[in-house]
Amino acid sequence: MPAGPNRDGALMARMAAATGADFDRALVEGRLAAADVAAARRRCAACLHDDCCRQWLDRSATRALPPAFCPNGAVFGRAASAAPWRGWR
Repeated sequence: MPAGPNRDGALMARMAAATGADFDRALVEGRLAAADVAAARRRCAACLHDDCCRQWLDRSATRALPPAFCPNGAVFGRAASAAPWRGWR
């Protein structure tokens, strides 16, 4: 998979905060496996929607659904600890 412009993971961290995703808690509770998180990091690093992602994050509210273009939408949904949309996708 080619490396996209988000190699440092900053956008993934911002998206986690915006969607209420708590990867540590999801791992402990068994909602995600370490391999799920590692794969999500790789997808995010390779994603070519970084400009759209930044724009979405700059105007999104906390506890928002991830945007449709996000390849990790389902992972953020499973990692959301208190979001009203838990189980989304």
